[in-house]
Parts: sequence; structure tokens; C-alpha cells
Amino acid sequence: MNVSSRNKLVWNAIPTIFDVPNPPQRITAKRKRPAARCSSPSKKPKIDKDVVPTPSIESLPNVSESPSYQEKMKNLKRRNKALLTQIHRLKLKVQSIRTLNQKAAPLTKNRLQQLESLLKEYLSDIQLHFVMSQIRASNRTVRGRRWTTHDKAFALSLLHSSPKTYRILRKAFALPSVQTLMKVMNNLELYPGFNTNILEALRLKVQNLPPVAKLVCIAMDEMCIKTALSYDRKRDIVEGLVEQKLANHAIAFIVRGIIYRWKQPFGFFFSAGTMSGEEMRCRLFEALELLGNIGLTVTAVISDQGSNNINLFQTKLHVTVDKPFFLHEGRKIFVIYDPPHLIKNIRNNLKKHGFTVDEYSIEWQHIRDFYYKDASKPTRLAPKLTEKHLNLPPFSSLRVKLACQVVSHSVATGMKVMSQWGIINKEAIHTAEFLECFDQLFNAFNSSTTISSSVMKHAFTATSGHKEFLLKKLKWLQGIKSKGKHGSLHVLLLNNHVEA
Repeated sequence: MNVSSRNKLVWNAIPTIFDVPNPPQRITAKRKRPAARCSSPSKKPKIDKDVVPTPSIESLPNVSESPSYQEKMKNLKRRNKALLTQIHRLKLKVQSIRTLNQKAAPLTKNRLQQLESLLKEYLSDIQLHFVMSQIRASNRTVRGRRWTTHDKAFALSLLHSSPKTYRILRKAFALPSVQTLMKVMNNLELYPGFNTNILEALRLKVQNLPPVAKLVCIAMDEMCIKTALSYDRKRDIVEGLVEQKLANHAIAFIVRGIIYRWKQPFGFFFSAGTMSGEEMRCRLFEALELLGNIGLTVTAVISDQGSNNINLFQTKLHVTVDKPFFLHEGRKIFVIYDPPHLIKNIRNNLKKHGFTVDEYSIEWQHIRDFYYKDASKPTRLAPKLTEKHLNLPPFSSLRVKLACQVVSHSVATGMKVMSQWGIINKEAIHTAEFLECFDQLFNAFNSSTTISSSVMKHAFTATSGHKEFLLKKLKWLQGIKSKGKHGSLHVLLLNNHVEA
């Protein structure tokens, strides 16, 4: 028994525990000892005579002694050495970066306030907040960054301006992800009515501003919306109904500065169909009262020429051409129709009916003749005028850009040149003068800079010449008659500006 290696009997074990004088004879095994596992088999395999025998290893040539093998081995050793060197350098680089991070960590904790106070002398508030947010996010991983309310508001303004640009900026700067900003938007509670949170924020914003910065106007705009129902989990109500009817219209109220350039929506309402004039009057007076309570001075109300708006101003508020305002708490609130809608209405009426000015006919056909003559020239007088401007596709009549490019200085000048040269009808010069006058009027109501090369496109001041220009055009407008059923033009817009 082989105890040292295993705990079982070997095949040739002999009992030795008994010490007897006449031990029995040793019995030999009747079978052969089993062959060892490593030994070759007892029977040789049969070899097919037709198969060519494989040469032995000794008969093969020594590949390691060939020149190509030696060269490959040298290359592999050289490459292995280079990789080991590169690994060593990368380890040193990682170690140096860790050391720098450990040294830079106290900067964000102890010297951050000193850095912020230093940068205040050179950067504006918005720039300072952005730089400090980048410094705070530099030592943190993407998932470890935390954003302040100011950071999210700034990022939302960038995303609203251009989503594509925002995604490009995220590759260069540390900015919140789009998903984070969408969660912020979903947490905002915006319900129909005037938003008290926005009004409170406006109150805090304007309380330290000078009086001229508190001069504002209210813009109202109604639009069609798609009918739909949605379930609000927070309030446990179904949205999309107004007095048990599906809402298909919405009206928004926006406050905008007159001297200072800012604007802010502060309320919206849904309605089944267009809102009635009486309901709009109640909403408007409520808005005037709320803005007055937070310290703003409303001087004008701006809207488009919708039927309900005309009904509100003429029937409910008794606004006329001679009295282009209504009174609220003893103050005059002027009514102004939106100039972009006015320029579209002029284009639409010119195309559909035409006008007469001092017995001269203003025809859309003159513009059409000018376009086809100008389009055939290699160098055009009005390059922006296209077939799309003459034959408007669906919904293109709503675009202000297309109307402004027709009623423009370039089209008017081109028509004058071709009319004087006899290329088109000479009567077209009166249509050109008509377009030129309305282009100047639109510039006067669409000015945004103090100095401009375009006529009347600079800001309205006491010495800018706008008042004299508007008084002159007011007399000219009173002589214009539409060939449609309404006859003379409505000059409420000019009366309001001259009165103001």
C-alpha cells in the first residue's frame, strides 16, 4: 500500500501485518500488468501504402536560422520595446495629471471667491456667471456636474434661439444636456390665465429702473390651435376643454418695453372659437390693472386687424379715427394695429382689388409686367422678386417677408426705370410711387437703430423728422381709395402715432 501518495491499494499489494513462521507462497498475477498511460500502444496502426508518409521533424529545415525569420523577430522585439516605452510614458502622464488635479482642487474651494471678485472688474454679469460655471464644472465629471438656476435659464435661452447651435456649443463648453433642460420645462407650471409668478418677477425687476424704462405696451395676438385633449396628472384634470367645448383658439398677452428693449409673455387664454369682444375687453382691463400694480405704465395696445379686435376697439372701447385712444384710470391708452399685418393687408388688397390715388390706377398687373421683364435680364433690378411673390403658395400669404419684398424700395426703383424707358406701361410709375410710400411708412414703424441708410428707418425722436413725414403721408393716405367694397383706407395707425 502506497500511503504517501494515495489511500488505496496498489495492484501488487502483499499483506504484511501478520508475522507467521510459515508465510504462504506469493501468488503471481494471472493477467499482465496494465500498460502505462504514457507508453505507446501495443498495436501499431496500419499504414496505407498509397499515402505518402509525413517527414519527421528532424528532416524539416530549421526555420529559425532563415534571414527573414531573424528580421521579423528583430522587428517584433523593437516594436515591443517601443510599446513598453509608450506605456511607461502614459503612466507618467496619468500620474502628473492626478498631481495637477490634487493641486487644483484647493482653487475651487479656497480661491474661487477671490477669482470671482477679480473678474467682476472686467466682465459683465452674464459673462461672469458663465465663466464661473465653466470653472466649477472643469474639475467634475459629466455626471457629477450640478447646475444653478441661472445656468439653466441661460442654457434655455441658447436652446430656444437655435437647437443646432446649442448642440455645437456643448462640444466646446460645459452646458446642461437637452434632456436636463426639458425636465426643467416640464416642471414649470403654466396654466391658462395671467401668471402671478411672472408678474412678481417683473415687479422685482422693474422696481429699481428709471421711469422711462417702465413705459410699456401690451401686444395681443390670437391664433388657431389644434383641438386635442390631455390629462394633467398633477391637477387630475383633462385639459383642452372650455365650457364643455373643445378649445380651438388661443390668445396671448405680451408686455414690451418702449424705450428699453425687452419683452415678456405674462398670460394666455383658450377659447372655443374666436374670443368675443366683451370677453377680450375684460381680459384687457385685467391686464392693464395687473401691470399697473407692479409699477409699469402702459401707453399703447397693439393687435392685428382681426374682426374681434376691431369689434373690441370700435364697439366696446369707442376708438375712432379722430379719437385713437381709450381711457383707463384717467390715462390715455392708444390703439395701434400691428404694422407687419398692415403691410400684408396692403399687398393682399393690391393683388385682389387694386387702388386709386388721385384718379391714378394702382394695379397688381404693373408689378407682374415688371417682374417678367426683369427676370429675362442677365442683371436684375429687383433680384429678390420671384414667381413665389406673384403667385403665393398655400400659407405664404401669412409671411411678412414676402410682402415686404414686394412693397420695397428696389421694386419701386426698378419699375420707375422701366416705366421711364418705355419697357413697361408708363402708368406703372404711379404704382412704383405707391410702393415707395408704403415702404417708407413700414420703415418708420419698424425702426430699431438710431442711424440708418434707409429712409425713415431710424429711431423716432423729436428732431428725426418722423412727425412731419407722418403728417404729410396722413393727407396722402386719406386720398387713397380701394377698388373693393370697403372704399377708403383706415388710417388709425398714423393718427395714433401723430397724436402720441
